[in-house]
Amino acid sequence: MNLLFYRYGSICEPDIIEGFRELGNQVTEITLEIYNKNLGPLEGLTALKNELFAHSYDFVFSINYYPFISEICNIFQIRYLCWTVDCPVMELYSDTVSNPWNRIFLFDRAQYEEIAPQNPGCIFHLPGCFSNRHKVKFSFYRFSVFQCLFHCLIRQYFCDRFFYDFICFFS
Repeated sequence: MNLLFYRYGSICEPDIIEGFRELGNQVTEITLEIYNKNLGPLEGLTALKNELFAHSYDFVFSINYYPFISEICNIFQIRYLCWTVDCPVMELYSDTVSNPWNRIFLFDRAQYEEIAPQNPGCIFHLPGCFSNRHKVKFSFYRFSVFQCLFHCLIRQYFCDRFFYDFICFFS
C-alpha cells in the first residue's frame, strides 16, 4: 500500500513508519510541522492538498487527530487513519470526527467511549504498543502482536471488537 504520513514530531512516529515499511508499504512523509512549530493550519492544509493532487495514496495517516486532514480527505474521498497517543486530544471534539472517510483509533478507552457515538463504525479503541527497535527486552509474542496490529491496521480491518479482544487475549 502507498500511504501518506502527516508528521508533527511525536516520539512514536519513527517506530510506526518502520512498522509500515517492514510490512512492505510505501511511506511518504509530510514533515513541515516537525521543523516549523509555528506552522499555521493553512500551510499544513496546502501541503496536504498539493501532495494529494500530485500523487495517489491508499490513505493518509497521522498520530493524533487533525480536523483539517479529515476535511481534506473527505473532499478527496480518501481514507484518513489516525491513532491517538495523547489524552485528551481536544481536536476530537471537532464536528469533523463524523466524516465518513475517517478511521480514528483511540488508545484511551474512556475517550473512545465518549467520542465513538459521533461516528459509529469509524472510531475504534486501539491501545498503544511498542516496538523492539530500542532494544527493549520482551517476549517474541509481544513483538508479533505489534506487527499484527500494524498489519490489521493497514489492511483496514476496522472492527473494534476484534482489536479489543485481540489485545485482551495477549495482555
